[in-house]
Amino acid sequence: MAAVPLVVGYVGGYADGSRRRAFLYAAAFAFGLALAFTGVGLAVALAGAIFLPAGGLWRGVLIVLALVAGASLLAGRALPGMGAPRCGGDGVVASHWKGGFGAFVTGALSGVVFAPCATPVMVGILALIGNQQDVLFGTLLMFLYSIGHGALLLAAGSSVGFAQWVAGSHWAGRVNWWFTRVAGTLLVGYALYLASEMVG
Repeated sequence: MAAVPLVVGYVGGYADGSRRRAFLYAAAFAFGLALAFTGVGLAVALAGAIFLPAGGLWRGVLIVLALVAGASLLAGRALPGMGAPRCGGDGVVASHWKGGFGAFVTGALSGVVFAPCATPVMVGILALIGNQQDVLFGTLLMFLYSIGHGALLLAAGSSVGFAQWVAGSHWAGRVNWWFTRVAGTLLVGYALYLASEMVG
């Protein structure tokens, strides 16, 4: 997750060793990130509601997105052009404000910058959202994803020790390996389902 070093660095720089401030700053960061991701989901949901009835071009784009994201997860590789050098977070999204508001703004800016790098799972969810004509459902789905995505950021920002444990844990690595393969299989299956609907 590209934003983990950023939230850990922000909290470490401004919390002054206070666990309470560390938790509040990490929560504000995760909330800002969640709002940015939800905004992306809302935009895709609106686009789906507008373009889906128009024909098969939009659905074809969604099929390609789901296939590419699924194949990326199955291969255990980043999406083309979205690897670590491009999504590593070089501090370019740091805000000029400090405290809880600064953490919120930094999280929101990070959501905008890192949205394409938030793992292929997010791309798959966006493809699912774009295939619906229910804007409220799509926005809610993206918000729930954002909350789950932010949970690790909250834990990592509140406890650097936890972040280091996750990074070095063999168990966490195995869970991630299985999760990405299952998610990739589901995304490829979803893309094939959309393709069969177009053919049918």
